[in-house]
Order: sequence, then C-alpha cells, then structure tokens
Amino acid sequence: MHADFSRLTFRPGKHYSAVLTQQGRVQLDADANEQAAIERYQLRALAADLIGRRGGPAAA
Repeated sequence: MHADFSRLTFRPGKHYSAVLTQQGRVQLDADANEQAAIERYQLRALAADLIGRRGGPAAA
C-alpha cells in the first residue's frame, strides 16, 4: 500500500518536549506527526521507568 507521508523529523537525541506553533505560519502534517512521536516516546520512557524491563507476564 502506498501513501503520501511527510518527512519524519523526530530525533530522540535532541530531547525536544513539544512542537510549538507560530502565528501566521502554515500548519504542516509533519508538525503534528512530530508532536505525536514526542508524546509516544515520552509515554514509552515513562512506562519503562515505572514498570521496568520485566513488566510482562511470567513465562509458564
């Protein structure tokens, strides 16, 4: 399946915490995608910190 995706701009090493909008600038889907990637990364990091690596069910 083919789709028209914008560039992927999220880089965890840059430690960004949000994407801010500027008045008068065009809203790009890449900005929304980057904000979603930042939030997803932060949630996964929080879960890993709270639950740990072994937070799944025990092997039977």
